[in-house]
Amino acid sequence: MERKLKKIREAVHDDFLIKKNDRWKKIELVETNQAKCKSVLLKTTGIKTVVIELDKQGKDIHPLFSTEKGIIDLKIKNDYLIFALNKNKLYALLIELKSNNEGNWRNQCKAGEIVAKYILQMVNNWATDIVL
Repeated sequence: MERKLKKIREAVHDDFLIKKNDRWKKIELVETNQAKCKSVLLKTTGIKTVVIELDKQGKDIHPLFSTEKGIIDLKIKNDYLIFALNKNKLYALLIELKSNNEGNWRNQCKAGEIVAKYILQMVNNWATDIVL
């Protein structure tokens, strides 16, 4: 199972990966916009993780899609996607840090679920020696 997580980490561009603070075994998730919840500290002792920042400033995780045609919400995404391995089971956790404006969080998280499935399927297609 750890090989699955390793392949996911290899496949995702380093610009989007959040590094764990090895000394404290924690990961800090930060919201740069107007969110009341500015950061969350996750303790990861004993759990292997790959943390992906989907809503990274200046980066586009959906370069294939156009917004020039008036389709504003096509590129929505949640803030973070965490793949976590616990007791030989792989979990995908969707994180959306919000302000008072709840906005479109359900659609953002649904988009994150689609991205998680996409990553798993693309890695499965590439790393044919493992099954995700």
